[in-house]
Amino acid sequence: MDQNGSATDGVENGGAGAVVFRGATELERIRTPAGRWTSSYRAELTALDSALASLLRGAEGPAPREVRICTDSQSTLRRLAEGPAAQTDVLADRVWQRLLDLADRGTHTSLQWVPGHAGLPGNELADEIAREAANLEQHDVPIDLPSAKARLRRHAHQEWEQRLQPTRYALQNGVRRPPTAERLGLSRRECVEVARLRTGHSLMLREYRHRIGLEDDPTCPECGLEDETLTHLLTDCPARADARRRIFGEDEPEIKEALGDPTKLVELLRRLGRL
Repeated sequence: MDQNGSATDGVENGGAGAVVFRGATELERIRTPAGRWTSSYRAELTALDSALASLLRGAEGPAPREVRICTDSQSTLRRLAEGPAAQTDVLADRVWQRLLDLADRGTHTSLQWVPGHAGLPGNELADEIAREAANLEQHDVPIDLPSAKARLRRHAHQEWEQRLQPTRYALQNGVRRPPTAERLGLSRRECVEVARLRTGHSLMLREYRHRIGLEDDPTCPECGLEDETLTHLLTDCPARADARRRIFGEDEPEIKEALGDPTKLVELLRRLGRL
């Protein structure tokens, strides 16, 4: 029996393939999806698990006395060679259980490494079957923790590369990117105040000054109705409704809108006499 696993770029669309021979006669081809997000190692283990399951299912009459399974995955063989008690992976543990079940039936199973992509007919056929299996429906195949972590790392790296690309281009080509204040037409002080307001840690807010011991009373000095928090200043305070309407087009803009455009926020602060 020859078995093989396949995964696109080693991380996705896994397929497991195996072909069963009796002597030189081909008996069965086995195709099993190995998961939308997976690894080459897991695809190889899935191929081995499917091959052993097929042997156990097809035992009508006397069990074969000897079975040889050929694989080009050295990592799979090294993992299984640690023994059944050392397996922490559910799939590897199941493979060992199937090997023990075959042994209980009187079947001696040996696993043999063969070089991959070396023109060996059985291995090449199993590899082809694995690629076909990768196109099967993958939604019902559970994802294991190592594969999920590998996918998250890959996604984070791709996101980082995309965000870093403009900066890398600028550095490589000597392009100077103007500071944020220059690009927005704001002073450095105005940019600093916007950043502080967005975090809620601004001395413009009476509630914050009260929190750090600089004010006895956190109440808004304009309306006297509520504590002067960031939300109160930018969306709720009735005494500032006219100024907000002139800047944002409405008395009570969403906080996301009020904080979204730094130039509008600075204009509001200027109208309120805060800058």
